[in-house]
Amino acid sequence: MSGRLDDDHREERAQFTPEEDGRFLGLRGFLPETDVCAQSLVLQMPRFGLDVVLAHPPEFKLMPEVMDQARDQARKFGVGFEVVHDMDAAFKDADIIYAKSWGAMVHTPDPEEGGRIIKKYESWITDERKMTLAKPDAIYMHPLPADRNIEVTDGVMDGPNSVVYDEAENRMHVQKAVMALTMR
Repeated sequence: MSGRLDDDHREERAQFTPEEDGRFLGLRGFLPETDVCAQSLVLQMPRFGLDVVLAHPPEFKLMPEVMDQARDQARKFGVGFEVVHDMDAAFKDADIIYAKSWGAMVHTPDPEEGGRIIKKYESWITDERKMTLAKPDAIYMHPLPADRNIEVTDGVMDGPNSVVYDEAENRMHVQKAVMALTMR
């Protein structure tokens, strides 16, 4: 069961329950995955009072209307919304690292060009060095499944700051709730 639409991932929004105040970081940019996760989260996080720092390579852009809505949400809830193209800068002092692949094929139909973009951004991986740029108690989130040692290193995924399995459990409960509501 997936709550994913072409331009939104409502299930993704529902499985994220912030347990801390602070900065939210959505980033990454190269695997064959769409950017609907980021689009959903940049709209939701301001509602929880979280500053959003969205990091992505310049080739990967969210839908302009979603970006406008995200800026409007940030203004409405009095939080920050910033877009950067430097992964290290985005990690700086973050409380929450929510890293997700975006996908070259969404941005180009040409497999060769997509492959070049993927190769160009191999360094866009959540690793232990980048995690040291965040706050010491920062949490690492990912909706799973994750491509280990491509999106995130084993050390981060299985490390003490990772909450990926708690997040996956939340997803299971959201899916059960949706199923229960639709079976009435």
